Amino acid sequence: APDCDLGQISCSQYIFNKTYCIPQHQRCDMTVDCVDGTDEAGC
Repeated sequence: APDCDLGQISCSQYIFNKTYCIPQHQRCDMTVDCVDGTDEAGC
């Protein structure tokens, strides 16, 4: 899985050519940005 830039968080599941790293502010923003939905899990 790729490393994320500073200020980004990683989705738990890496899928080739899909979004893996997202900005921290997209976590718990009511929009699923990770393919596996982990950015909205446990909010």
